[in-house]
Amino acid sequence: MPKGGARFSSAELVTVLSHYDIGIIKKVKPLHAGNTRAPKVIITSKNGKFFLKRRPKAKDNLNRAKGSHKIQIFLADKGFPVSRPINTIDSKSSILNLDHLIYEMFEFVEGSRYDGSAKSTIDVGRQLANFHKLLTGFSVGFKPPIGSFHDSANVRKHLKSLTHDKKGIMFTQLRHVAAGTGTEYRSNDATNLA
Repeated sequence: MPKGGARFSSAELVTVLSHYDIGIIKKVKPLHAGNTRAPKVIITSKNGKFFLKRRPKAKDNLNRAKGSHKIQIFLADKGFPVSRPINTIDSKSSILNLDHLIYEMFEFVEGSRYDGSAKSTIDVGRQLANFHKLLTGFSVGFKPPIGSFHDSANVRKHLKSLTHDKKGIMFTQLRHVAAGTGTEYRSNDATNLA
């Protein structure tokens, strides 16, 4: 892998972009964030800004991509602030599968890093609560792989650690919330997402 992570070749970008109707391309800028095995670019075109990525090779990538896109489209249709997947010209699918590689294009949304302020923290909490409320009862239609972020022993461990050895009123409330969240997490693990 090249220094700084995986990259798109020029020929690869030309081929992939030929599958999307995003207008005349003005600028392509690499984005170095997230998984270094997944190359990402921000594309500025006549029709706006877009985010293109190639998923790293993995046996369950197609299902993960399909599940992610179903969730994003569902949330976007409900007015939740999420980047909507862009369909290809030919297959009208939000997933482009070329030579066993999976490409995804999304509307690009400008953002900023979390600053840790009380205002930002409250907003994140509200958005997360709304996210979970909107997805209550939603099904991706397949069982996510065991050990993924949908069924993580690490999440259970941290939730359990929040319920022990803390003192004071805030920690008493935190303990109560963490215990309830842990119960919900266990009852809604990967076996119930399908």
